[in-house]
Amino acid sequence: MLARSSALLAGSVLLLTVETQAQCPALQVDHWLNPESADADQYGTSIAIEGEWAAVGVSLDDDGPTFANCGSVYVYHRSPTGTWSSPPVRLLASDRAAGDEFGTSLDLAGGVLVVGARSADVPPSWNETGAAYVFEFDGVSSTWIERAKLRPSDYDQTTRPFFGESVAVSGATVVVGANFNDEPCQSPASECGKAYVFVRPVAGWNAPPTTPMIETRMLVAQTPTDNAQLGGSVDIDGSVVIAGAIYAKHTNSASSGRAYVYLEPVAGWASGTSPLTESCTLEPSYADDLGLSTDLFGGDVAVSSTMIAVGAWRARSASNSSAPRTGAVYVFHRPPANWSGVRTEDDKIVASPGDEGTLFGHGLELQANRLLVGAPIHNLPTSTQAGRAFVYEYDGVTWNETEWLIAADAANTDEFGYDVALDGDTALVAAIVDDHSGATDPGSAYVFDLDAPLLTSLCEPGLGEVIACPCGNAPAGPLRGCDNHGAASGGASFTLAGCPSILFDSLALSVMGENNTSLTLFLQGPSTSSTGIVFGAGVRCVTGPLKRLYTGNASGGSLNRPLAADPDVHTRSAALGDSLSAGDVRYYFPYYRDPQAVGPCSNSSSTFNCGNAGRAIWVP
Repeated sequence: MLARSSALLAGSVLLLTVETQAQCPALQVDHWLNPESADADQYGTSIAIEGEWAAVGVSLDDDGPTFANCGSVYVYHRSPTGTWSSPPVRLLASDRAAGDEFGTSLDLAGGVLVVGARSADVPPSWNETGAAYVFEFDGVSSTWIERAKLRPSDYDQTTRPFFGESVAVSGATVVVGANFNDEPCQSPASECGKAYVFVRPVAGWNAPPTTPMIETRMLVAQTPTDNAQLGGSVDIDGSVVIAGAIYAKHTNSASSGRAYVYLEPVAGWASGTSPLTESCTLEPSYADDLGLSTDLFGGDVAVSSTMIAVGAWRARSASNSSAPRTGAVYVFHRPPANWSGVRTEDDKIVASPGDEGTLFGHGLELQANRLLVGAPIHNLPTSTQAGRAFVYEYDGVTWNETEWLIAADAANTDEFGYDVALDGDTALVAAIVDDHSGATDPGSAYVFDLDAPLLTSLCEPGLGEVIACPCGNAPAGPLRGCDNHGAASGGASFTLAGCPSILFDSLALSVMGENNTSLTLFLQGPSTSSTGIVFGAGVRCVTGPLKRLYTGNASGGSLNRPLAADPDVHTRSAALGDSLSAGDVRYYFPYYRDPQAVGPCSNSSSTFNCGNAGRAIWVP
């Protein structure tokens, strides 16, 4: 919804820190490479996802030698089975010209795609004023059709207003930001900025490039601040519009940034002709001012139902001038009397103390009680400024960090997390300068399933998943292998817990219900048998070359590994010749001694047994 194509270069408060290894990276299910694979295209300048559609802006894409940096958008379709289309559909502006930067910003809702082109020309002779384009999906032709070009009614030829720097759409309403617009400012050429509301006409979107549609209503600050850059980010949900202004004056006079809430008038956006001013002003409870190194509060914004999230990717982690500028996200809850007055945050989510300059909050998306936050120059243990994204869930009281998003091929300076998008359990993350296909900084995007289980149990004879236990020694129930002591035990129960992560491995293997002091081996394999194989007094499903990860004697029929002194699972696996990578699947089970004198099977080949098995999908 907002663009930041140059950003990396240039009440009761709840504080949360994000660096806690109790969490685990989510499962990456797709990786979209820039189809053009051209240097410095900025694929991922802006991204959006809704339902079966996703879109990726490439603001510096070329369309042949004539249209350098005209920009493009790639649209992806998700089938009912969850597979994304390849190759995607490429959209270009019908009146494209070199340097337009089409794809600077975009948003997607209800079969409508809005694309900002902050340097596009508009008639009659407004050069580089910027424009926005409305596309609709036509179900008859199964194509995306350009329906309208949008422009502002005012334009100061002395500067570029960057109309289209940000866009948002909800229902029949489109909002476009122009953060360098000077017209409402206190002094000439002072970039106070504004936003524009466009309402779909009764007859539908229909404004060709030769006769662009002008706004229904302008949105401005009641007291415009020079250099505030209102409209650098915008979002809309129903009748509520939020617009960020990264250098607006704080109550304490610091140029730390503000965000402005606009409420649709009862009679509609078209009910007046004069610019509409904010109903409510949002600002951080603490701010200080160091010129261009200020908080950048309002750099990204999102609204969903009764909550608003505001990114400030240079904010301090604590309320003092010596705290590191880690970046933060501020969450505001709608008061009972609706949005009004000047409000400070209800919740503040901050990056790790001491992790200076990760740009946490550079991209964010809020949907119901879930918040997705990008930190595009966050360091990983094995790569510098690779980037990371964080998922939070609100339980009605607290924002709880639930998952991390990390690229499976994370590398130095990828800027993963530059922009983020969210739709239910699907997250989309842009890495705007990811290298691939022999090109430098062409960019890419990653798709994650936030609900995919990384650990699952399998090979449970008690559930009838595999062949019957070899001598009628069925387990007492699920999550168990074949019985070793009859009714006294019911079979060994094996579980996986923790995080199967290459970077943050905390995978733990546990078994209980064995013989009291059984010698036990925890084994790993690359594949499984769908029916299982008779294995002593039990049924084994894990197949392929087996690796003996850990050995020990059970205590009271239980054993847990690894111990504090042991190598973690992926390190131990590598030492045994099986180096794991993100996306690899491995299977685990316990083998243990089950002597026939006490075992359920009375033959010399049944002196051992095994528990059920577990599957782990390894993530970065």
